[in-house]
Amino acid sequence: MNNYTKIIVVALILLFISILNEFNNPLANSNPSFIDYIHILVTRYIHYLIYLLSTFYLLFFYGIGTKYDIYFFLIIVITIVLGWYIFELCVLSYIELLFYNTNTEKMKTTFHPAFYYIFGSYREYNMYITGILFIINCFILLYWLPSVKIYYKLLYAMFVLYFFIHGIIHNIYNINYYSTKNKQSLFIKNLHDKYVSYLTAPK
Repeated sequence: MNNYTKIIVVALILLFISILNEFNNPLANSNPSFIDYIHILVTRYIHYLIYLLSTFYLLFFYGIGTKYDIYFFLIIVITIVLGWYIFELCVLSYIELLFYNTNTEKMKTTFHPAFYYIFGSYREYNMYITGILFIINCFILLYWLPSVKIYYKLLYAMFVLYFFIHGIIHNIYNINYYSTKNKQSLFIKNLHDKYVSYLTAPK
């Protein structure tokens, strides 16, 4: 089985487990329509794909993989840390919550429905382990990346570490919410609302 196919299959299994867990413990005060819930599942599935690739790359690829696999991984990594830095939240988690049609103003940005319905009360421990594996994967692959000069690798590593550490410190010392008082959150919500209104508008 292809390495990416394995990730796709495992992500589907996680999605199925999350649906079962959510059926037994639905999100409070949520009111998603059937179409909204389809969007929730699509967003959550993408979240699982990125999570598995960025956290368990070395496991799925039995080590290093090809040069193009490493480049793809490094693009995903820099996208993740920049997203956290720019928006001060997980964009996919916020989009998923918006489809629930619930008030997110008092929801902390440490809440991720995709992981809540898999790890439950252990989700915080999962996030710590994920962060450690994320950095380990990144540095090992950078070290083994062929035909890239050492100073480019160091520059990339410093960028990732800066954004990663900034995100950790920011979450430790600041209590943040999925609130539209945050300009970045408002930007995402406006895009979401525009997308939803476009889909539901009479044709």
